[in-house]
Amino acid sequence: YTFLGGTPGWDTAYSICQTADGGYIVAGDSYEAFTSLGGAGTPVRAHYANSNTDILAVKLLPTGQVSTYTFLGGAGSEGVSSVQELSGGHVIIGGYTNQDIASLDGVSPNNTYQGGYDMMVIELDSISDTVSWYTFLGSSDAQFLYSIQQTAEGGFIAAGTTSGDFTTLQDATGPIIPYYTGSTQNALVATLRQPRG
Repeated sequence: YTFLGGTPGWDTAYSICQTADGGYIVAGDSYEAFTSLGGAGTPVRAHYANSNTDILAVKLLPTGQVSTYTFLGGAGSEGVSSVQELSGGHVIIGGYTNQDIASLDGVSPNNTYQGGYDMMVIELDSISDTVSWYTFLGSSDAQFLYSIQQTAEGGFIAAGTTSGDFTTLQDATGPIIPYYTGSTQNALVATLRQPRG
């Protein structure tokens, strides 16, 4: 077993997947801007200055040693609930943010931030490489993503929750099943047909 974290210490892992090389990718969030992790040296991307939490993604070797790690985020609070390695070493990360992020690695989002908490999906070429694409999903209420999987068609399906109704989501103009207005929140399932960057 191993510990992953920095000082002053508020780091959480929410998802893990095994990689094609027998190692693992661990994804969660971190409040700290630490500059070394398990002897791996500096992160691929630094923790965003003066932000709350950033996504933390760590690539572990089959031995459990840290190969590389990176932070992803902006000025607000970002977290992750789901990570999966795709073909060719690409990595898909599903989570949330409460702040607009206009650019990651010089890439603009495919869909704009809508306010409140939005689901956020990021595809990386690898943990140590660049952002291929990313997008926001949501409305001015709160949406949280808890799981994402690649589909047989090469897109993605995301599952989470929403605290409010909305009539459009990316290209879709209206949900298949309407929002149940008598509840505090509804489950939200969305299919993404995102091109790779």
